[in-house]
Amino acid sequence: MNSENSDNPIVSPIRSRKMPLLAPVALMTATLPDLYTVCNALKADMSKKKHFDISRIYIGTQKFKNISVIGPFVGAPYAVMLLEQLILYGVKQIIFIGWCGSISEDVKIGDIILPKSAYIDEGTSKDYGGKEVSFPDAYLLQGIEKSLIESGEKYQKTDIWTADAIYRETIKKVKKYQKKGAKAVEMEASALFSAGKFKKIKVCSLLATSDELHTFKWKPGFMEDSFISARKTIAKTACNLAYDLIAETPVIKNIEPEKITTVSY
Repeated sequence: MNSENSDNPIVSPIRSRKMPLLAPVALMTATLPDLYTVCNALKADMSKKKHFDISRIYIGTQKFKNISVIGPFVGAPYAVMLLEQLILYGVKQIIFIGWCGSISEDVKIGDIILPKSAYIDEGTSKDYGGKEVSFPDAYLLQGIEKSLIESGEKYQKTDIWTADAIYRETIKKVKKYQKKGAKAVEMEASALFSAGKFKKIKVCSLLATSDELHTFKWKPGFMEDSFISARKTIAKTACNLAYDLIAETPVIKNIEPEKITTVSY
């Protein structure tokens, strides 16, 4: 074996002839409810979904270039597998929206979290050059923060922790990442940031706080009005940024939260 090629992957994503090339901007939504919320905002034709591994992909039908929406998915390995395939079809910028749990008394259910870094506690990042911490693309981070500020939305720009095992978020681990300054935990962001940097594409994230762990007792808030409102806000913000990225003048300058339909479990 040629030593110069020993780091090349043996298995690479394969492009399907049935799948068209995509616009350079895609929205990745971890949950099915948020997938529908974003599709509704982009006026995607829900009857024209395409299967994307075990997820689905929809294309927005605005009069400008189409924006792809893909989901749902859980966990770092599968999220990055989708990222690799999106790149194959032409995507260069990804906005990831999802849910997170609070590990700080400063973060409550319904709070919006803008990750400025993600501590790596998952196994995928190391295969993409990740070590202890990974970072979103600075340009997209600035863009999404600008959109939040202009809309008058409250948010927290902070470090987060990305974990692999949802049922192994132990007291010991929560304390560890609290000391490092992380305020929330989720399961995909650090790997998406690491893979994005490795593959030379831009990736950022925006999260809604669904539950609290900072007292070392689980407090779920999936049905609370504040969390439902936060989901609408992150969907609106992600769509606004996507239009800003795909055109010099956005087609939709501001998508009002009350005009977005959400789907709950």
